[in-house]
Amino acid sequence: MGQRIPRTAEQVESALPPSDKLISHCVLVTCFGMFAIIVLWKVFRGLMKYVRKVASIHDHNQHYFAIPDQNLSFLKKNILYAPTWPSQGRVFKLGSVNAGVVPSRIELFFLTTYFLINVVFSLLYIPFRSSAPDAMIQLRNRTGCLAVVNMVNSYSVVITF
Repeated sequence: MGQRIPRTAEQVESALPPSDKLISHCVLVTCFGMFAIIVLWKVFRGLMKYVRKVASIHDHNQHYFAIPDQNLSFLKKNILYAPTWPSQGRVFKLGSVNAGVVPSRIELFFLTTYFLINVVFSLLYIPFRSSAPDAMIQLRNRTGCLAVVNMVNSYSVVITF
């Protein structure tokens, strides 16, 4: 009851401890870094499709397609398009009902990394040994900040795809 509710962005910024500001900025930078990697990959693939199309327009033998790229085929086969477990397909079914799509290995890597970053940043610099109520208040405030950052990041991911 004794705390005043911050009304402006400056008051909110000054109310956050410095560690929370640093952690929220680190999460944003990490997520936008992953966002940039995905965008660069999509641009690279689009450019490669365009080059292949232009190269094959006047070439009726299509020699450009006859030379496989060993590194890219390994990357596609074992990381990008591979299901999480080799024995299952991409569609997850419960009986006869389709329950969703199993992520590929690269998607699982991104999801696991994102989850672990959130757990680490939630628990970083919280003094659990000093006083439990203060630690819980800091944990609550930190997870609230990270929840807002995650909403911003989920919006940017929706825009990407």
